[in-house]
Amino acid sequence: LRGMKIDIRNRKAILANKIGGYSGPGIMPIAVRMVYEVCKAVDMPVAWTKFWGNGRVFYCSLGHHDDVFDKFPTAAVLMERGLLWAAEGKAYAVKNNLTTERYENTAKMY
Repeated sequence: LRGMKIDIRNRKAILANKIGGYSGPGIMPIAVRMVYEVCKAVDMPVAWTKFWGNGRVFYCSLGHHDDVFDKFPTAAVLMERGLLWAAEGKAYAVKNNLTTERYENTAKMY
């Protein structure tokens, strides 16, 4: 968003380039509107799972504040089920004699 400031007495632009970036408290309502529009246009998963090597990964963006679990008990259920699913991956790997050998790398990464 670009803005301009004019000296009304001299009838000239105050900024050397005449036009500059808009800043200050007035930018907040514009920023809030833009974030709102992006949120409507983009779906972001709240939780997801994936396999990593012989293990399992569970991600959940809920629970950054503990009051989430007080207000929404189903969030705690989601967290518990996801953590159990990920934890059971080790038992599955041991039961099926899976090793991490094919995922191991001795290359120096620094």
